[in-house]
Amino acid sequence: MTPRFKLLVWSCFLLTLTASQVSTDTDYQKAIRFASEVSNSTVTQDRIVQLLVEANHSRQDVRNSSATRAANAALACSIIRVILADEQNTNGIYLDASYAVEYVNREQVNWSDLCWLKARCIITPRTAYEVGLFLKIITFTQAKFAVRSGGHNPNPTWASIGHDGLLVDLNQLNALKLSRDKKLVSIGPGNRWSNVYEYLNASGKFVAGARVPEVGVGGQILGGGLSYFPSQSGLSCDSVQNFEIVLANSSIINANNETNRDLFVALKGGGGLNLGIVTQFDLHTEPYGQAWFELNVYEASRMPQLLAALVDYQKIAESDSKAGLIFSPTSNLTTVGLLYAAPVVRPGLFEKFYSIPAYQTLVSSNIGTEQELSVGFSSPASKPTRFDIVAASTKVDLELYQEIYAAFQRISSNMTEVTDGDATMQISLQPVTTHAVLRGRSLGGNALNLSAEPQQWFASTIQWTDKAYDRAAHEAVVSLGKRVTDLARKRNLSLPFLNPNDATFSQDPIASFGDDSKARLRMAVAKYDPQGVFQQLRSGGFRIS
Repeated sequence: MTPRFKLLVWSCFLLTLTASQVSTDTDYQKAIRFASEVSNSTVTQDRIVQLLVEANHSRQDVRNSSATRAANAALACSIIRVILADEQNTNGIYLDASYAVEYVNREQVNWSDLCWLKARCIITPRTAYEVGLFLKIITFTQAKFAVRSGGHNPNPTWASIGHDGLLVDLNQLNALKLSRDKKLVSIGPGNRWSNVYEYLNASGKFVAGARVPEVGVGGQILGGGLSYFPSQSGLSCDSVQNFEIVLANSSIINANNETNRDLFVALKGGGGLNLGIVTQFDLHTEPYGQAWFELNVYEASRMPQLLAALVDYQKIAESDSKAGLIFSPTSNLTTVGLLYAAPVVRPGLFEKFYSIPAYQTLVSSNIGTEQELSVGFSSPASKPTRFDIVAASTKVDLELYQEIYAAFQRISSNMTEVTDGDATMQISLQPVTTHAVLRGRSLGGNALNLSAEPQQWFASTIQWTDKAYDRAAHEAVVSLGKRVTDLARKRNLSLPFLNPNDATFSQDPIASFGDDSKARLRMAVAKYDPQGVFQQLRSGGFRIS
């Protein structure tokens, strides 16, 4: 059979299949139009139409069944693979299980192996245009999808998805560019903060990035993002001057203080994946001289002194915006990082900490750059494990902190016993000053609706290896978060805010922003994603609707 005769037979077959369709705008016509929108090659267009007709898929609803969702994902992956094969760009951009080692390596990028889910395919766009192209395919096929920047969020399906969906992996969107006047740095979401710090180190500039340099840029900024010196610089999201974002309709737009301002504010902490996929962050840089820092570990017996020193620090830090502090206890040890955004050795506001004997010094008193600080405070690589997390927030009070620590010890001890030592827990009391909140407002505001007062953002993580303890681990960390909130309420010291970057999947941080902020976010969703693509097709995440 000649190629021309084969084409004739195939065309007749398509006409036969579509003869019974609706008259004016059949599924077949939609398929042809869609194919022409995603490819300029007639051969590729014909293959796409063939895939669509074979699947009889143009008008299927993703919510019908799990089988339909899997079929939608398979179809979307097939179309993407056909397009990339035509461009001879399949390798490195498209992966599925047939790629074996490469697929597994990308599957297991996520920090928590609870998130090592087997997506139907993993696609890694290199440009904003390709993000828009893939979104067009996802939307047309009604395929479920997840988006991953660094994959540090431990909630399953937030930055991962199973076989009934596609994973859009942004790791190739990793450009870094400093403006000519060095006042702005453009950062692709595929970067980790360690890359950013290293890139800026030689320029004498710094940005308000993450305190854990291994995390991805995208999720950390879109969830607010605590920086090393929030009193001086605000949150990470506050330093953003412009977002380049691909909307559900595949258009590429900018959001800043002058253009699409409602979207700009919504993206600053409101969870960008409710609105689109951000493909570039333009952040304001600050001149960086030298900073002082020190990292110590203390035994549990020192906790009464440490908590008193923490409360004392939080009072003094209200009048010193250069200060920063990390306070993270486990059941038997507490790590304390002391930071000061000036070359001052052992500044006086940390005086109470200096008098407490340390069990171990991880980073000796030192003056260096932000990059050197990030290296010193980076977390050592650990073996694969499962993680869960919970968030709360309270006002500052010594007796409340003591009760929180006691509750943590009880729940942590119980989990050690229940899991025969497999599960370990950790908490963080993260000081946030009035300065930090006001700094965010002065930089254009954000979606978080924080109260301008001294506070601490509580976070607890639990890690374990045996999946038999998945439910018990989640219940334990959630019960601790609830206990912290209950203890604070009894003293009239509770705050509603839940840090999105620390919240577990069963919490609702967007509701914690308050009714007015949530209403503005809803308006932004209605305006920029009127079809609700990111509310209905996106896997996981804290939804606005």
